[in-house]
Amino acid sequence: MAKRLPEGISLRHARSCPSRSGGRCRCAPTYQAQAWSPRDRKRLTRTFPTLAAARGWRYDALVGLRHGTLRAAGGVTLRHAADEWLAATEAGIIRNRSGDVYKPSVLRGYEQSLRARLLPALGGAKLSDIRRSDVQRLVNRMMADGVGASTVRNSLLPLRAIYRQALALDEVAVNPTTGVQLPAVRGKRERIATPTEAAQLLAALPQRDRAVWATALYAGLRSGELQALTDELVDLDSDVIRVQWSWDPVTGPVAPKSRSGRRTVPVPTALRKHLLEHRLARGRRGGLIFGRPNGRPFSNQSLSQRATRHWRKAGLEPIGLHECRHTFASLMIAAGVNAKALLDLPRPRLRDDHTGPLRPPLPGLREGGGRAPRQLPRTLGRRGSCVRVRCTCAALRCTNRPFSGVERGRLGPTNAAQLKHKVPANRPPQRRGRDSNPRWTVRPTTVFETAPFNRSGTPPGV
Repeated sequence: MAKRLPEGISLRHARSCPSRSGGRCRCAPTYQAQAWSPRDRKRLTRTFPTLAAARGWRYDALVGLRHGTLRAAGGVTLRHAADEWLAATEAGIIRNRSGDVYKPSVLRGYEQSLRARLLPALGGAKLSDIRRSDVQRLVNRMMADGVGASTVRNSLLPLRAIYRQALALDEVAVNPTTGVQLPAVRGKRERIATPTEAAQLLAALPQRDRAVWATALYAGLRSGELQALTDELVDLDSDVIRVQWSWDPVTGPVAPKSRSGRRTVPVPTALRKHLLEHRLARGRRGGLIFGRPNGRPFSNQSLSQRATRHWRKAGLEPIGLHECRHTFASLMIAAGVNAKALLDLPRPRLRDDHTGPLRPPLPGLREGGGRAPRQLPRTLGRRGSCVRVRCTCAALRCTNRPFSGVERGRLGPTNAAQLKHKVPANRPPQRRGRDSNPRWTVRPTTVFETAPFNRSGTPPGV
């Protein structure tokens, strides 16, 4: 009598085996395990050479189906899913993780990565059959071919987005891009120019290019925002630049990069004179302020190449438009102004002859976002024509009382080490995390002076 097999497992013989017609088995039979998926209304089957392997797979399959981590294989391939995803994103149906519409430049980069690297390797596989090991092998092959670390990471971004949408629609149970080991990106744009060096870089440029580079250095605008900046958005009467648009080389004006991209940037004295000279040299009003005579925006590549030639001729180290944003944050901090608080404060005193020490930009300021630093001013009081900073301490137990005596006078640049912050004696000490030793965390910041500027670009009384 034949041995009874466990439930869900059947014995399979070869087609030429005599056992199919009632004879004695002369083949090496295999064991087929089956598991029913109620959600997909399909049967999952797999064949194994031993009974133990078939029983183990069936047990794991039943657990995965119960917990929702296993789905029946569908018929949609990665190539078909990529085409549908691109069409839905262009129509604005599928959005990014922030809930915003994908930028046209982002979609063009995603499509290029899909056509060049992902679809040739994984396009014919079903969406539910791609495993993390398949993605990891693809990453290893790209690294072996000499592809850069940043390119490898960017190539997987459209694949992550496709599986994120597939998970939301319950088309797959597992995201194979999770846990993939990627190479580290070490190369970063950390070039920061000192105030004196920034003035030398601008002086070495031709007259027509100084204003756009000065706006990048002293206002921190991105390259696309510089291209889309119109003459009406530069208000020199109020000394502000209103950033409303960015520029896409294919579609034209688009929304800025982030939600906080639409902003009002103050114009410091070092930038105002360059903008005035540029307006006089233009001889016309309206249109793109840094655009060509035909109304088109300037070319980033031509602008950078032209500036690099002049800087190398003058013996100066070149700088990029994005690196100018790092310089802008450092110049603001060196002038005593926290770059994160620029939107709410009057225009700071930033001059070409500033020789104060530069501090590196805070991590959250490199792209104009991130968490606000702890050194933000807490209380501001106005008296006369100047802004009085009462207390800029970020101490956890600071009394936050106004300055007294001479400190209530006209504040000038003050050393942070001179600020005295008293901690109430009747309060328990502040503990940090799991540290058993109590300690105070007092971090005073530099007091700065700001004042409204008149039409000539100088503060009152100077």
